[in-house]
Amino acid sequence: GQAGMKLELADSNLANLNLAKDLLAPYLLGSDEVQSIDLVIVATPPMSTFEVLKAEYEDNPNAIFIDIGSVKTNLVAKVEGLSDLKTRFLGTHPMAGRESAGASSAQADLFEGRAWILTPTTSTSPEIIELIAQFVKLMGSTPYQMPPEKHDEVLAYISHLPQILSTSLSATILESH
Repeated sequence: GQAGMKLELADSNLANLNLAKDLLAPYLLGSDEVQSIDLVIVATPPMSTFEVLKAEYEDNPNAIFIDIGSVKTNLVAKVEGLSDLKTRFLGTHPMAGRESAGASSAQADLFEGRAWILTPTTSTSPEIIELIAQFVKLMGSTPYQMPPEKHDEVLAYISHLPQILSTSLSATILESH
């Protein structure tokens, strides 16, 4: 969009898709523009990410593919089973988000100053890692690399920490009375 890239959007939710197209109209590929797609970003619930990746790869075999989901290990294991896709895929996870979803809650500076985790495997080409690191920086984020398994371990700790702290605080308050 604002970074000078042309966009093509897809969403199974027609209302979200139409709103996103309205918001991003100046940056969308025109129907008369024939252009190969360089980067496919899959932003779906984790259960459907792999199927969307496979379908998009069939349509755009020369593109680079990333996801932005919060779970990596199972997805990467499935992708590693596809010899051609595994060299063109890099799992990523921007450490940014909001409690609301969809185009109606979009904000231009969502990724500014945020960490964005890249989870390459031995199959991921160094060129793709570098290109995606540059894309992440263009979005205003700082790229960090870690193995997919380590990502999931770290995220499990982070997501459980608030519950552990609140339980500990509650127990401390109860004991003090």
